[in-house]
Amino acid sequence: MRKIIFFLLLGITLCFSAAAWADAPTVNLQINGQLVYPETPPYIQDGYTMVPLRFISNSCGMDVYWDDVLRRVTVTGKINMLQLDIGSDIAHVNGEQIQMQVPAVIRDDYTMVPLRFIMENMEARVEWNADTRTVIITLDSREITSEYPKTKAGRISGYYFDSASMDMLGNYYDDFDTVINFAYKLFADGSVAAKNNNPSWSANAEPLLAQHNIEKLLLFTDFGDPQNGREESADKMLANSSARATAIGNIVALVEQSGADGVDIDFEKLTVASRDNFTAFIRELKTALGTRLVTVSLPPKRGDNETWLNKFDYVKLGQVADRLHIMFYDQHYGGSQPGPVATPAWIAQGLDYLTKVAPQEKLHVMLGAYGRVWGGAVNGASIHIPRALEKIDEFGAELCRDEASGVPYLKYKDKDGNDMVLWYEDAESLGIKAALARKYAVGGIGLWRMGIAPDDVWQSIVKNYSAGDILPPAPYTY
Repeated sequence: MRKIIFFLLLGITLCFSAAAWADAPTVNLQINGQLVYPETPPYIQDGYTMVPLRFISNSCGMDVYWDDVLRRVTVTGKINMLQLDIGSDIAHVNGEQIQMQVPAVIRDDYTMVPLRFIMENMEARVEWNADTRTVIITLDSREITSEYPKTKAGRISGYYFDSASMDMLGNYYDDFDTVINFAYKLFADGSVAAKNNNPSWSANAEPLLAQHNIEKLLLFTDFGDPQNGREESADKMLANSSARATAIGNIVALVEQSGADGVDIDFEKLTVASRDNFTAFIRELKTALGTRLVTVSLPPKRGDNETWLNKFDYVKLGQVADRLHIMFYDQHYGGSQPGPVATPAWIAQGLDYLTKVAPQEKLHVMLGAYGRVWGGAVNGASIHIPRALEKIDEFGAELCRDEASGVPYLKYKDKDGNDMVLWYEDAESLGIKAALARKYAVGGIGLWRMGIAPDDVWQSIVKNYSAGDILPPAPYTY
């Protein structure tokens, strides 16, 4: 499986003048006998050739970490650790300051650093074959970490929402086993309408999924975007056998039309009165779809005392559905007290309960890659991680990390002088939760939603879910 370590670029220093390279054809890169193809063309900066880092780091087996606050690249191998700051020609090799000929820079959204400096400080040999215009890099096997995981603990899924989701899918398709298109909305009469106007799905995503044999599911929900005055109440649809049959017929038709592998049902506005009707709906839908998958997105339940979640029969749904996608996010939300989107303790409590009432291999831990902010007139509004980090420069926000949960947060005053607190996820906090899902040996993990997780965050999720020992499945009881 192709593993993309990071969206950075690694530069290579060659002993040729800039003029000699200006109109030169493509430079080839070879690492330990294997050609590597960067996704952006090399270019010359002050006589030094710059090429993409993530392919080099992947082929070399080195770990790469990006600190968005310090704007610092850290490259770690078996022997040495290098740190380069954007715009600075001073690097640190195992803590010692070393002068570079060219600094690390950002160009066209890529971070560029000189490869010869990196490779030689990793005790690699760099040669040039003029006939084939190939840079030949030979790595000492001691420098190859071989620590990036090769085998995932379970399936990896993502909710596909918009064109940003396509960008992520295009870059990380090898990481995904299943992609769930947030596609349709069901109404009280069983009719269906498109949830999002998302042309990137049919034009770009579906061909890529087919090419790489990635499972695709269509999601049907009961909230948002009412159309043509149709009533939203899923309670009414589930209670009416005729409307229920209409809904199932419409779902089956859309699945067959698109060639999808199945569906995901995400009903979030149900009342407790719909508990049995919802289970019946899932059972009838499973029968109608035959061998195709029926999965259900559900809020996490931590015990029988959480009676507001009795609208879902987790035991029977675990028997009927193929998978339960447990949405382990919004522990704190709009209207609650400030706090993390999810803490490891909260997830662990949910898994302790759910693994006792549903088959462990059917449970999937869905993680939220975003944050929420409180203060002034803002009451738990969601915020994407890059926008959250902008508050550091915009308002001089104080960066903190909660010791108990490992989740970062910011404290600052907004432009009106209001005291604000912003809890968000990063590579460390979501890496902890991915490792927790691995520890519980559930059937998989997933991301809400594709396209909003920065690259280092996604790589941390995949890496932590893929590394280490897996616990054997625990027995569950009804």
